[in-house]
Amino acid sequence: MAGGNCKLTKEIEIGHVFRSNAPYTTYVSSLVYNKIFMCKTIFPDDLTDKLIGYLPQNSNFKKAMEMIEQNADEIKESKEYYQSIFTSSIYDYCSRFNINLP
Repeated sequence: MAGGNCKLTKEIEIGHVFRSNAPYTTYVSSLVYNKIFMCKTIFPDDLTDKLIGYLPQNSNFKKAMEMIEQNADEIKESKEYYQSIFTSSIYDYCSRFNINLP
C-alpha cells in the first residue's frame, strides 16, 4: 500500500513460523497487541473494528488492549505516518489482488 516500498515499524515482536520453539520468550498478549496495533495503524476504523472483533476476548486480549491504550499516542502517530506514505487504500489493494475483506 506504500507504492512498492517496504516500511517497517519499530519494536514489533514476532514469532518464526518455521520454529516449533522460539529461543526467546514471546507472550501471546504481545502477539495480539501486534495484530491490534497494525489494524489500528494501517486500516480504516470500520475495518479495524471488524477485524478486532474476530479476536478471542480473553485475558490476552484484555492485556493487549491495555497496552493499546497506553500507546495511544504512538498509534496515532503511526497511523498518520502510514496515511502519509500510502498511495492506495487497503480496499484498492484487496480489489487489485482479489482478496475478500470481511
